[in-house]
Formats: sequence, structure tokens, C-alpha cells
Amino acid sequence: MSKRLERRALLFIGLLLILVILCQLLLLVPDLKKIMTTIDRLEGTPVHMQSNSKDRNG
Repeated sequence: MSKRLERRALLFIGLLLILVILCQLLLLVPDLKKIMTTIDRLEGTPVHMQSNSKDRNG
């Protein structure tokens, strides 16, 4: 009985690993990422680094 339970546990862990990888791959698609997560809406607009006035003058 122990081997059967161990085999099922390993299959369950393998299934969870496949699901995690699949979800991570789906997050690479921008349209799906907007649906799956809320963090992008909370981040706001990106701030670009501003150059110093010395850099502008050369």
C-alpha cells in the first residue's frame, strides 16, 4: 500500500509541476496576463531614468 500511495503522490507532484509551467508560459502572453493578474493595473506608468543636465550639454 505504501508504494501505491508513493506513486500517486509522485504523479500528483508531477501534475502540479506541469500546471505551474503551463501557467508561467501563459503569463508570457500579454493579453492573457491582463486577465490572469491584477498587478499590472496597480503598477501605474513606468518611470524612465532622467539624464543629468551635464549629459545633455555633452
